[in-house]
Amino acid sequence: MSKDETMKPKKDPAVGKAATARRKREPEVSEEFDELDVADDSPSDTFMHSQILAAIIERRLPAGTKLPEESLAQAFGVSRTRVRKVLNRLVLEKIVVLTRNKGASVAEPDLNDLREVFSARRLVEVGPVRMLCQHAQRQQIDELKQLVAQEEQARLRGDTVSALKLSGGFHLKIAQAAGNRIVADLLGVLISRTTLLVSDFHPDVRGLCDIHDHQRIFQAIESGDANVAVQLMDEHLLAIEQSTQRDRDQVNDINLVELFSQVRE
Repeated sequence: MSKDETMKPKKDPAVGKAATARRKREPEVSEEFDELDVADDSPSDTFMHSQILAAIIERRLPAGTKLPEESLAQAFGVSRTRVRKVLNRLVLEKIVVLTRNKGASVAEPDLNDLREVFSARRLVEVGPVRMLCQHAQRQQIDELKQLVAQEEQARLRGDTVSALKLSGGFHLKIAQAAGNRIVADLLGVLISRTTLLVSDFHPDVRGLCDIHDHQRIFQAIESGDANVAVQLMDEHLLAIEQSTQRDRDQVNDINLVELFSQVRE
């Protein structure tokens, strides 16, 4: 072996492997551009979530509709990464499902799903109603009263999406006022699931609660009558479950770019 060869530092095989791994992990140019939004004034994740959810509630995107990332990204003018984040949120809310090799699509619940969700809601909501009747503060009562009034106004002007949000907000506000964050978080997921179930099974109702039921429940809470309030809430949820019916549209290909491209914050 020559003197020059003995002076050369030996190559560490691990370093070579690490460099190769880094090269393999380097994104392609197309992937780098995919991380960038198409426009500086792109819509927020919350806005995109609300628009997709509204389209599902209003059955413009019926159960089973495919939701390709590329089409949604083009429609909203954002990256696929942003769209993926929004879809993942909808998956956690059980509104959208991800299937291997098929991607995202609107969930297709069955009657057993509906029964289980409403059974869970009756179990979860009874405790907060009773606690609120016993320990309600004036501010909490006023907030509930305002929600009921706003929901009624939204119904009168035909704003289904706002009425639905306020309807769910009424139930959620009761759980939050009871002071248990875990119960409130759990109910939030159940309310999102209920929205899909009722709008899918009973399109005429579109997930809306009976406003008169909410008024009666509020009155019982305001008066502190826990037994009546609990009974009314249980009957209210049971009535929605029993009023549902199977009426699912045939799923056709929907142009998502055309559906959402005109929508901007």
